[in-house]
Amino acid sequence: MEKLLIIDSESLMKRAFYSIPNMSNEESLYTNAIYGFTKMLFHIKNKVQPNLVTAVLQGNVNSAIENVPKILCEQKPYIKEILENASVVIYEEDDIDVSKTITSLVNDGRKKSMEIYIATADKTLLQLIDDNVKVIYVESGINSFNTYDKEKFIEAYGIEPIQYSDVLALMDSNYLGEKTALSLIKTYGSLEGIIENIEKINSSRIRKVIEENKESVLLNKKLISVNGNEERITLINNGKDCNEEELMKIFKELKLNSLLEVLGIENIDDIASDEEEIKVIDKLDDFKCFIKTIKERIYITYETSNSNVYSKIRVENMYICNGDESVKIDLSSLYEENISKTNLLLKEFMENDDIKKVIHDGKNLLKALSKDGTQVNGFDFDSAIAAYLIDSARDKYNLNELINEYLEKNIDEKASSAIKYLSELYIYLKGRIKEEGMEVKDFGTYTEESCDYADISLPVAEAVAAKEFDFGILICGTGIGIGIAANKVPGVRAALCSDTFSAHATREHNDANILTMGERVVGKGLAIDIVKTFLSAEFQGGRHTTRIAKITDIEKKYSK
Repeated sequence: MEKLLIIDSESLMKRAFYSIPNMSNEESLYTNAIYGFTKMLFHIKNKVQPNLVTAVLQGNVNSAIENVPKILCEQKPYIKEILENASVVIYEEDDIDVSKTITSLVNDGRKKSMEIYIATADKTLLQLIDDNVKVIYVESGINSFNTYDKEKFIEAYGIEPIQYSDVLALMDSNYLGEKTALSLIKTYGSLEGIIENIEKINSSRIRKVIEENKESVLLNKKLISVNGNEERITLINNGKDCNEEELMKIFKELKLNSLLEVLGIENIDDIASDEEEIKVIDKLDDFKCFIKTIKERIYITYETSNSNVYSKIRVENMYICNGDESVKIDLSSLYEENISKTNLLLKEFMENDDIKKVIHDGKNLLKALSKDGTQVNGFDFDSAIAAYLIDSARDKYNLNELINEYLEKNIDEKASSAIKYLSELYIYLKGRIKEEGMEVKDFGTYTEESCDYADISLPVAEAVAAKEFDFGILICGTGIGIGIAANKVPGVRAALCSDTFSAHATREHNDANILTMGERVVGKGLAIDIVKTFLSAEFQGGRHTTRIAKITDIEKKYSK
């Protein structure tokens, strides 16, 4: 039986884009979606070994209307070019309905008695599973795949695949969680069955949710359900072989040399010769042994999945330089072996304040570990923040690029290549910061869990008022509450700024020493510009000195 592989390009591109931190080449082209999509494409192709590969691709997209990031849209032409040269038949339209098109391809494959595989990150397509149709679902990141045939799906979910549209309809708009929705469908068979038997549901909350949203949920099902008779498209075979020479050219031009491995090419003259593979730790016993060898200072970089969703963020891999040894901690495999024991081992050294930690761009690592109950102590240097202090005009602070620029290396995009040089980069950046007389301290918060802004504001305000630091930056939802709290500390002049003009003026006229901003008000790009403006502007003195003195007099009057 011939095999048909259908690539849901849209969902896989988005999964790659949101799973991999922004990375770009020297031409400032973002390449994270290109990289992640290509890795998934060739992994799945090699696994399935299909006779025919097709891909569904949406044509021109208005990023403003479709709510698709512009930097993702800019990567799509390159992904299309990679598909074309990977012997993939592309079905592309500007207003294409991806689910309907895939269903049509599946139906034609059924007619031709083909064994069908659908590669997707969209759970909607799980309802297409049957005796001849399997779904390769990307669970998280770009490396976690689960292949569902009918038997495995029923074992995992306890319902028939065709019933999954009812589950999704109940989950849409966060009406119910998947566990609750599955339980209801198992009991009543369908969404219509639930509505007919609404009085039999014990939970008053669930009854109320379904009754109040009945029409909306039924509409969701209609929109989500696929038409098993969809027959708009006929499968074709372009007869082309994989053009490895052209793919190699594309990868090199994009500065994605590490993608050459998907073609079975490892040693090329564009990659530094000293980048041998580092040791991989994927067993708990090996992890225990490694922890016993940890020295007083370690250097860490990492890879996460779902970094934009706090409830789902997870560290997939952690790369640690420990003295002369560099290792890759395959946390995905360790979690599969025993998640509780893995978290305990992480706690053992991550919470040890005596082990000093240099981490590159540590925010997401702290966020992910904190979610699982592990705090990071002894974190005394972030190389991404240090690089920002040295050059705040950079668009990005990618570890590999910093190493290539500051240390004059020529390493590829792999974290395993970068970790070997993080200690050297630390020494360089620390030296530069010392030369320029700068010091930075992060007072938190370190997670996305709710906290009181006054608790964060006070230590920052006290440190600035005591002249331990020249400036402070405070952020809450609006920037208002945290600023009010800071201004209760004598000597603090906290200014709320939502534009660069205000940031410049408050430094020149008010001698503001703390900048506050609202996360719900100011976007990331503007926030960076505001910070740059605030830190670069200088107090003008003159008549403004008299006015500041009057503010100080008011503080003294009411501080008695």
